Amino acid sequence: MFTGYDIPPTNPLLSFYLQDLKLAETQQIWKPIGDSAAKYISKQTGGDKNHYNQPYHWSYEDEERWVCPIYITLHFFDIMVQRAIFTNYPDHMWLRYYYTLLDHIIKKYQPSSTANQSDNLSTRYDYLIDAIFNKCISWLEAAVDKKTKLVEKDGRIWPIPVGFSAEVLGELLRLMLQAENITDSRCTEQLAKVIRLSNKLEGAGLQRLNQKIANELIPAWGITQSKKYKIRLKKCFSKVDPCKTSLNSTLSIEINKI
Repeated sequence: MFTGYDIPPTNPLLSFYLQDLKLAETQQIWKPIGDSAAKYISKQTGGDKNHYNQPYHWSYEDEERWVCPIYITLHFFDIMVQRAIFTNYPDHMWLRYYYTLLDHIIKKYQPSSTANQSDNLSTRYDYLIDAIFNKCISWLEAAVDKKTKLVEKDGRIWPIPVGFSAEVLGELLRLMLQAENITDSRCTEQLAKVIRLSNKLEGAGLQRLNQKIANELIPAWGITQSKKYKIRLKKCFSKVDPCKTSLNSTLSIEINKI
């Protein structure tokens, strides 16, 4: 069972800011890091000339990601949020930067003509999108591993980083489904992961987190009330393994109501 990242004292930056999250919160360490990554993505060229729209290669995961400003930022937030969850720190640590970064990536997403879109990871951007969803899902899996008990306080679900993670995960899915340059198969892939997670949450008695995801995926306002959005969501949901969708998690039930 994963219990959060170990932060060795030999890593002075992480040790200084993340051993005591109060310092990270006070200094708002996430802002310059998150803003810098968002700016970096927005400055990338479009189309085939964009390095991240080029075909994915295994060397990206083995080597390149550790010098990639986008992935390093995702990893930093992952360490920070996981630490907040496992130490019960009462702050969301601005994990919604994941939504901001995904939004910037989608705006630049245009796979090269040499990229095989039938591959699970056809471009570097696909790898990064995958990482965003996987890490956000892992925050909620941590709540299952910790046998977290949810408490309603001041109109919010505590622990705060757990409740906020559920909201952001719903927002991430909604953003993918709204994007016309993201294929149905890509949306279905991420939706399937979230449905699998929703079954774990349901089994752990964390239905309220599923409801949080559903509230953001299917809010009672805006574009998500359009017929086009609902049709796409239902289409992608219908392609998810029925062994998973038939378990009737709160999230699956809400999608079936559409």
